[in-house]
Amino acid sequence: MMRQRLSVLLLLLHLGCLTLAWASSRHFCGDTSGRDICNDGRWDGHQRQDDYDEHMVYRQGAAESQRRDRVDSVARDDRGKERREETRVRLDSSLRLEAREARNERRETREERVQPRETREVRVDRRAAREDQLDAREARDERREAREERVQALETREARVDRRESREDREDRRESRADREDRRESREDRLEGREARVQRVEQREARDNQVELREIREIREHRRVTPEERVEQRGIREDRVERHEADEGQRDTRKMERRGERESDRRDFETRRLAANERRVERRVEREMSRREERINRRDDRTSLDMDLSRRMEREQTERDSEERIESDNHRRAEDRRVERREERENRVRFVFDVRSDEDNSRRSEVRKEERDNERSVERREERNSARRADQDEDLDRVNHRREANEDVRRAEQESFRRIDLRRVVVDDGARDEGRRIENSISRREDRQAERTEERVAERRMERVEEEVEREDSRRVERREIQRRVNGEEFRTNERREEREDTRREDRVDTSREEREDTRRVERDGLRREERDEERVDFRRVDLRREERDNQREDLRRERRVQRREERVDRDHVQRELSRRAIREPLDERVLLDSQVKTKGWLSYGKRELLMTGQILLVAALYKKSTASGKGFGHALNEQIQGYLQAIGC
Repeated sequence: MMRQRLSVLLLLLHLGCLTLAWASSRHFCGDTSGRDICNDGRWDGHQRQDDYDEHMVYRQGAAESQRRDRVDSVARDDRGKERREETRVRLDSSLRLEAREARNERRETREERVQPRETREVRVDRRAAREDQLDAREARDERREAREERVQALETREARVDRRESREDREDRRESRADREDRRESREDRLEGREARVQRVEQREARDNQVELREIREIREHRRVTPEERVEQRGIREDRVERHEADEGQRDTRKMERRGERESDRRDFETRRLAANERRVERRVEREMSRREERINRRDDRTSLDMDLSRRMEREQTERDSEERIESDNHRRAEDRRVERREERENRVRFVFDVRSDEDNSRRSEVRKEERDNERSVERREERNSARRADQDEDLDRVNHRREANEDVRRAEQESFRRIDLRRVVVDDGARDEGRRIENSISRREDRQAERTEERVAERRMERVEEEVEREDSRRVERREIQRRVNGEEFRTNERREEREDTRREDRVDTSREEREDTRRVERDGLRREERDEERVDFRRVDLRREERDNQREDLRRERRVQRREERVDRDHVQRELSRRAIREPLDERVLLDSQVKTKGWLSYGKRELLMTGQILLVAALYKKSTASGKGFGHALNEQIQGYLQAIGC
């Protein structure tokens, strides 16, 4: 890119140099092959070198180009023409200034109307804005990707939870189905067992009916047979009755043996139960005794602890009182000593001559007082020790007395409990003997009643067979109907229970699904709200940056306008000053200069100058356009280039 710019700059430089050389070689003074610059009236206003301004721009006007008359010499000029020239120069200068101001205004309006070429700062700002947009877009893409990842993770987790819940629902349905099948099988098993029992009862009843029918048939046959056969049948029947009676006797003996065994078992059970009750009562009594002893021991421990605490408190209180008393005595003694010492000092001051005697007396008194105090403290200590010993002895006596009393009470209670237990044991033994006697009499009475009842039962057994058969038939029918009803009710209740469980399970699934949908909806709303907030923040940031750039551009434009206005004002001021100076110059000097100076030399000097300055300014303008770095300098160069182009007539 830089190489292309340099090559373009060099090419433009060579083109500029060639155009300027061609213009200087073709348009020179003395050329008769056309309308040359020397014959033109555009260079008549420049009579001397001082007319060049500080910007190296020739002052010229539109009216000067239209002037055709030339002054050949000073002798042909006169005063009237001089006056006309002066007035014309004034008018030309005023017209020139007005035309330049109008041209500057048109140029400014054109520059403001035409969009200027963007400078490097604008391009940098646009690049920065583009980078900011790219950064914002990348940040939005990253946030969108993170959001999509979170949403995808949530969806995967929800799908996993849904699969787990569906799996649990399937397992629940499978378990409920298995439970229903188990209940159905158990119900069928119960029904089969009941049906099997019913079938066994029916088979037994059928056998009984067959036996009865056989007996009835035998009876009928017995009615038809002859007396001999009847006698034989009677013998057979008697044998059968004897066998039956023998069987019944054996059955009765077995029943009696079983009853005796049951009675012995019941007696053994009663004896074991009584022994267990006795042991239980003994354990309860021992437990109560141990609990009572523990309570008594705890009470004794509490009382002993209370006594110890009270004694300790009393002891501490007495020690505290004694210490306070001793401290108060010591304090009083110290005060007495201070008072005595003060009195001694006063006596020493007052009675100088009796110091020795007073000292002896004071010493004696102090010794006596100390001895008295020591004796008193020893007596008090002995009294306290004796009081403590007496209190301790009294406390020990009380504790020992209480312990002895508690032990006596405990022994008395134990003796009373033992007596009560012995009485209970004696009473239980008597009751046991009475119970045995009563049981023996009851068993005898029961044996007698059993014999009588067995005889009655043997008589009434044949009568009850037919009634039992009829009852069993009716019961069988009722049982079957009841069983059918029960089975139907159980089946209906099971179906209702299963329907309730299915509806509850469906309700749970629906509620869980609705809760998941609500949570998803809330999360989506939160994510959308976050996206909107982030987009608003991004838009605000972009708007703020755009406003900052617009403000910077407006500031730059204002600065440029101010610079242009200042430059225009300075330029106009300089031009006015130069025009005024040119107007004040006398016309004679200009005519002399016009006649004396060679036109070709002046024009050649101006063309060389124009060539050099034009090349330099062209290079600067090309550099400015290629780099777009200078702002005010670029505008000044544009003004200078336009002035020189006007000067050379382009």
